Amino acid sequence: MAETQTTNGVEVLETREWLDSLDYVLSQGGPERAGRLLQQLSLHARRAPVEAYAAAHSKETNGALARLALGVTAFEQGDYAEAIPHLRMLPAKLPQIADYAACYLGAARVESNDLSGVGQDLAPLHRVVSPLSGKAWLLEARALKATSASEAVHLLREHYAELPQGPAQACRSAVEQCLSEFGALGRPRQCRRTSSDAAHGIHDRR
Repeated sequence: MAETQTTNGVEVLETREWLDSLDYVLSQGGPERAGRLLQQLSLHARRAPVEAYAAAHSKETNGALARLALGVTAFEQGDYAEAIPHLRMLPAKLPQIADYAACYLGAARVESNDLSGVGQDLAPLHRVVSPLSGKAWLLEARALKATSASEAVHLLREHYAELPQGPAQACRSAVEQCLSEFGALGRPRQCRRTSSDAAHGIHDRR
């Protein structure tokens, strides 16, 4: 009975501290800031058990799938840097959906401007027949654009037939940005600009 009373007392104190903190956020940032904070707390509470499961079953397929769920969720929430460590080893651990995991990994790297090794991360998509291969070329082109826009243009021309022609479902935020940047270049046989001209055009679209 005494233990229950002590526990209840601690809970009351903790609840009061949380409410005081929330009141402070409300006074300083307003309802919108408080709402975002509560949403993040809710997401954290749901994510913690999945992270614990993934860590406890790290050598099993189910653990890798839990890690994939964490990575995809982080990506969809725009937390690309958080997504990368969850996704990094998954193509090898989930060979049947290696292309799917690799696509999210490559997209997370591009979106977070962590461009080293993007081509290697996306390699599993080019070793199999995958519906995501076109998206992989778009992501590689975006990574290349940072160092050589002309090579990015060449890559897109070379694989033009594989590029998606409509809104993407998987990795959609990365792919749609690629389409907006490169979509106006036209088909290879219609493009009469030099690689240098095209490179300047890509930069102009930023």
